Amino acid sequence: MIVQDYKNGAANRISLEIFEMQSSAGAYGMFTFKKGPHGEAIDLGDIGQTDDYYLNFCKGSYLVTITSLDQTETAAEGGLAIGRAVGSLIRETEAEPGLVARLPREALRPQSIKYFRGRLGVSNSLPILAKAAGGITEGVKADYDSGRTICVFRYPDKELARRIWTEARTAFPETQSASGAAAGGPALVARDEKGHSIFARQEEDSIYYVIGRLDLAEAGDALARVIEEMNAFREKERE
Repeated sequence: MIVQDYKNGAANRISLEIFEMQSSAGAYGMFTFKKGPHGEAIDLGDIGQTDDYYLNFCKGSYLVTITSLDQTETAAEGGLAIGRAVGSLIRETEAEPGLVARLPREALRPQSIKYFRGRLGVSNSLPILAKAAGGITEGVKADYDSGRTICVFRYPDKELARRIWTEARTAFPETQSASGAAAGGPALVARDEKGHSIFARQEEDSIYYVIGRLDLAEAGDALARVIEEMNAFREKERE
């Protein structure tokens, strides 16, 4: 990490922070947590966003945060100029992680995306699912205009995913399987503090969750569509 402070011609103070992560996925994940929920997308780096007096973007394995310490228009312009200069010096680039790219895009709220590389990030965003996040290789959470939230945890192999799923189903506050459902689900596993139901299903190396005000039948249909769309995208990647 490096930090540098600047002043522009109007004496506005601007702070630059550059973080070098172990991977581009790590940089993207940190970006999803540092950006605000109501910011505006900006064409900078692999993905960027402005929010009040902050500017965040990631490019390759680097995460850049620029803070306009004086909340003025000239300070914001100075921060953007610094961001473009830094972005031009970082040569490596990377597309968004595969699990994020495979999310269903219809009615997706891009600002809501959170990308996880371990249990800690899940604990901050969805504490009720933190235990089930142990051992994940990656995870993603996203909100949709329908009021539903989709969350996917991916594990190193399907054996671990199946074991975590079995353990989680016995540990959740309430578990109710669909009538005649296979061991993989779908199942109502819990309700959050807002009264939203959390449904889940395990398939191959992943556990899929859909959260919202819906019943078991609706949840089963929603989970099936999510899995179908994400698998279809994965097949296209392999072609």
